[in-house]
Amino acid sequence: MSRSKALRDVENNNRKSQFYLEAIGETQPGRLSLLPTSFSPSDKSPHITVREPAYLRVEYKGPGTDDSDSAQVRSNHPIPLECGIFYFEVKIISKGRDGFMGIGVCTKAVPVAHKLPGWDKGSYGYHGDDGKKFRGCGAGEPYGPVYTTGDIVGCVVNYMAGSIGYTKNGIFLGHAFVDVHERELYPIVGMRSEGECMEINCGLEPFCYDLQSYVQEERSRVHQIIHKVQVPNVDNISCRCIISYLVQQGYPESALALAKSCGAEKEVEKTLEGIRQRRKVLDALLAGNIPEVLQMLRTVAPQILELRQDLLFMLRCQHFIELVKSGADMALILEYGSNELQAVYDCDAQTTPSAEASKACTHDRRLPEAPCDEGKMESEGDEEVEG
Repeated sequence: MSRSKALRDVENNNRKSQFYLEAIGETQPGRLSLLPTSFSPSDKSPHITVREPAYLRVEYKGPGTDDSDSAQVRSNHPIPLECGIFYFEVKIISKGRDGFMGIGVCTKAVPVAHKLPGWDKGSYGYHGDDGKKFRGCGAGEPYGPVYTTGDIVGCVVNYMAGSIGYTKNGIFLGHAFVDVHERELYPIVGMRSEGECMEINCGLEPFCYDLQSYVQEERSRVHQIIHKVQVPNVDNISCRCIISYLVQQGYPESALALAKSCGAEKEVEKTLEGIRQRRKVLDALLAGNIPEVLQMLRTVAPQILELRQDLLFMLRCQHFIELVKSGADMALILEYGSNELQAVYDCDAQTTPSAEASKACTHDRRLPEAPCDEGKMESEGDEEVEG
């Protein structure tokens, strides 16, 4: 699948959550990963039927005799981490016989059979029959009111605060869970008795709850936390570490500017000339001017070429490549390859080269200059070089 098609698929999917996107102020549906938009027709218990074609409504079709008959169904996609805050609502179409229903979120690892939301590790749920909240076990804690046929229950997943809260008929009930560290949580609903039926809304229709106000409050809270943070002054050690990095990377002027603010100007000035020389060598190398690189190295650090025959060989190989790229005379290129590259190779093959041999390998041979015209060689010329 091409990147453009994948992006279109994401945009088309996420447009089904238009009211959610409007609430969080997101104007580019394709910027986010795939959002949950419906129930999954496959990621569910056999006791649950997902109604086509939109997969928004689910019904319980199991025996419903005891807790082992509980059934769950997950959403089609997980909640992307970059959302920060995600919200969905579930309308209770029918509470069925007993109203043993749960609404929440869970990880992909949570099994969908024999349990209700909140009974497994990595699962969080708010149950309708008793109003309790469940987190990773079958023992619930008091949380909110019960819910039944006609009620609309919403779930707010706040990745930024690490919390999960619920709403009922547009009223926020408070945070049910804090210190939530799981990522890629899926909206999930569970049922256990005959006739239970629910319908999910991930933003295809307007929400009952004022999500936009909640998002604005959370953003204000986060901004206040950020503004309260006191940024300490950079101490001397940190400053010197940064200067050392700038020096090592070849940014003399930036290093000098920072050194002036840290009182280390004199120390940096001693190394500025060396930095500038290294920068010139690097610039010449990036420009493909290998003769100038070799000339500068012989002037400022001749021992490098004597000790590093491999480096000398690589530089001359690069010059050979630059000659071919620039369209130099073919006879000149072949002569250079035969003489200069072979000379370095022969010296490198010696197990214990003498000082005289090393100097012979690194003596100042005049390299052929690449033409000023940067035009490319004809394809026939390339074939001759390969041959």
